[in-house]
Amino acid sequence: MSTTGASSVLLFILNILHVVFGLGITCAAIWFFVEVHSITSLRNTNHYLLDYNVYWPQAIPGCSSSSECL
Repeated sequence: MSTTGASSVLLFILNILHVVFGLGITCAAIWFFVEVHSITSLRNTNHYLLDYNVYWPQAIPGCSSSSECL
């Protein structure tokens, strides 16, 4: 009967070790994801925004300056 109790305690200790290592690996993975995301994120969020203003050289191609267009 004592061998069953000893093996039960051993399995309980191994289970606790697995839980501790699992939590440690999970925390390390989350930390690594946050670090990689902060390194690879764009510093300028407006980098890919388009300029929707229409300038005269775009609207009237033959017009290079405002004095020629008038």
